[in-house]
Amino acid sequence: MTHEVIKHLLDDYVTGELTEDARGPVADHIAACAICAAEVESLNVILARAADLPKSIDPPAESWSNIRAA
Repeated sequence: MTHEVIKHLLDDYVTGELTEDARGPVADHIAACAICAAEVESLNVILARAADLPKSIDPPAESWSNIRAA
């Protein structure tokens, strides 16, 4: 696989959605490519921060009345 192809697979690699057949070559490339390794680290940070976000947010009680008034 080329660097360009692997760049497009990094999201799936990080989320675990990459097939086993593709995972090995991508992992090998990441181990040898500082650019892709940094991208994987960045994606992992984003996923960790997203996991800390609330699953839902309750809107203020007056939301519907404000919408109706608009």
